[in-house]
Amino acid sequence: VWLVEDYLKTKTRSIHFNIDTKKVGEDKLLYLKRILSDFTGSCPAFFHFHMDDSREAIMQLPGELKLQPAENLVQQVENILGEKSIWFQ
Repeated sequence: VWLVEDYLKTKTRSIHFNIDTKKVGEDKLLYLKRILSDFTGSCPAFFHFHMDDSREAIMQLPGELKLQPAENLVQQVENILGEKSIWFQ
């Protein structure tokens, strides 16, 4: 039996964020950056920017923004970006 936090920390290799460019502006991205700084860790993180014309641009965040997976991170990110905007691989 695994605790959710232990499972996330052990099994997660990367963290991904869906960002709808129509709904998320610079102010939300800056707020998101502040939130992410509270979850420093060893997992690389990726922003998936979704454009109006169904294109997607993926950006890997810099090394200093490697993250630690956590349930609280999911809650805070979804408060900013919306439901299902974060996932772990």
